[in-house]
Amino acid sequence: MNPETDRKMACIREKGLYLSTPTGRSMRPLFKGKDETVVISPIGTPKRGDVLLYEGGQGKQVLHRVIRVTPEGYLMRGDNCLGTEPPLTPDRIIGRMTAFWRGKRYTDCETSRPYRLYARLWPATYPLRAPFLWVRARLAALLRRRKKG
Repeated sequence: MNPETDRKMACIREKGLYLSTPTGRSMRPLFKGKDETVVISPIGTPKRGDVLLYEGGQGKQVLHRVIRVTPEGYLMRGDNCLGTEPPLTPDRIIGRMTAFWRGKRYTDCETSRPYRLYARLWPATYPLRAPFLWVRARLAALLRRRKKG
């Protein structure tokens, strides 16, 4: 684990939670990158639909959703991503998202019915969304190549 991961894990151990601001586009539409804060708490036993903060490749911290629990580990995918990641082992998990703020609006992931419905339905719609995400990724790559050349 890298020092940043160790610092976050120590904060969770000592304080019982860690607050973070999600960046990037992998968890859209849940997080759009505007005035948002997530609460990361001790792990417990992750289950399908949970959003975990974990150490990904090159020591980078990633916030993605558990798609499936397997004997090899947890299969993870961002809500706005095409691919499922290789199995995540428990030793790379920093914590689990238990709540978040969007501006002044607070959502508890355990008690909010709308969030719990979203956490179940959004991953289930992946087969319908995947072709759209694939086409969008190809168009974006084509536009980037045109800008360069």
